[in-house]
Amino acid sequence: MQQLKYNEVRLAILDYVARSGLKVGDKLPPEREFLSTLQCSSGTIRSALQGLVEEGFIRKRHGIGSFLERDIAESKLQGRVLLLNLTRFPQYDHIPLEGLARIRRFLRERGLGVEYLETAEIDSDVIDLARNCLGILLYNWVSAGHVEVLRALRLPMYLIGNVPALPHIRQVKLDLQGAAYDLTAELIRRGAKRIGLVNAPDTVFYSSEIRAGFDAAMRRAKLPVRDEDVVRKNDAEFNRNLDEFIGRLGDYDAVAVECSNVFPFFASCWQLRPEHQPQIGVLRLSPEEVEANIFIYGNGLRRILLSVYDDSLYQTAAQQLAGNILNRQPLEDCVLHAHLVG
Repeated sequence: MQQLKYNEVRLAILDYVARSGLKVGDKLPPEREFLSTLQCSSGTIRSALQGLVEEGFIRKRHGIGSFLERDIAESKLQGRVLLLNLTRFPQYDHIPLEGLARIRRFLRERGLGVEYLETAEIDSDVIDLARNCLGILLYNWVSAGHVEVLRALRLPMYLIGNVPALPHIRQVKLDLQGAAYDLTAELIRRGAKRIGLVNAPDTVFYSSEIRAGFDAAMRRAKLPVRDEDVVRKNDAEFNRNLDEFIGRLGDYDAVAVECSNVFPFFASCWQLRPEHQPQIGVLRLSPEEVEANIFIYGNGLRRILLSVYDDSLYQTAAQQLAGNILNRQPLEDCVLHAHLVG
């Protein structure tokens, strides 16, 4: 089995400090404990620890052990990860700022920087940039062709989001079908008989998963789903269709709203009198979306049910890739599950 090199061991020690939440003054494990978990020689462990001593991050006390002397957030970057956002609609295909911040923060604490690039294709410039990185995170419109081109670099890669499964790459995704089912079933349990859905665009991968979960819950309760009950954001006349839908809102007992539609939906219906307000359910709320949509708690609507994910897609992806780069942990598929609030 190939042994880790000095710099890999140094990064693995920094990763341990970050994961363990050690503070300045806390004691590090003895060398033998690192030796039992890292694939390297005792000499490499000793050299990496001594290097951190010389950098001022660790202080050794003879006969007692090693202690954290300085916050590792001050450590110099020892490598970079390429975060590649493959866009099809540049005006819309941005990674959420808080998601990007989570990735940067998590990796920075482990001595890794982030090179972020938005591009519609993988050309020679992207390949040259990737060659200087330790791993690649992929986001948005990723295809099997993109993965195949990047595989030639022999770098660890990880996919963020609900892209259809691709060969040769692991990914983290949201269980949106289950979340839509649970939210719709809970609205039905609370007495709703006619339920509308304001869904994401059909061009977005996960819209079909939301629709499948919604339909399954309605069918299980033997409730009809009419075409007029579903509004999609990519409809050519979305605003007009949404206004017409809002005009019929008094006919609905409840409406499930995918979170990217929260702003136009509430902008259209905030003036409705309380007696005309159905129960509202909001889908696909990650920690980042909860932060962005916190205003919905005080917008005057009387009944709101939220489908919330506690874990972040972005931090989970960073954890997976960092674990592989720093500790050679195998990359694994991850599915994040939502719970209901409200």
